Amino acid sequence: MKIDKQLILDQINEARTKEELAIPLYVSHIEQAFFWSGLDNARQKKIMAGLKTLARESEKHAIILKKVLAIESKTK
Repeated sequence: MKIDKQLILDQINEARTKEELAIPLYVSHIEQAFFWSGLDNARQKKIMAGLKTLARESEKHAIILKKVLAIESKTK
């Protein structure tokens, strides 16, 4: 079964978009939800530290996916 290159590029682009948007959205939502959560400050800080690490990694993934798209878009 041959997979169409454009389909793959579209899927990579969709993954890149999700990497750029999803984690920052979660971080923002959770920061706002902490007010209502009842969690103590220590737990909130621990959760935010983990989410910020995830956000940094997500940014790196998005950069890599952009590079893959740029390379593959140039090839026939």
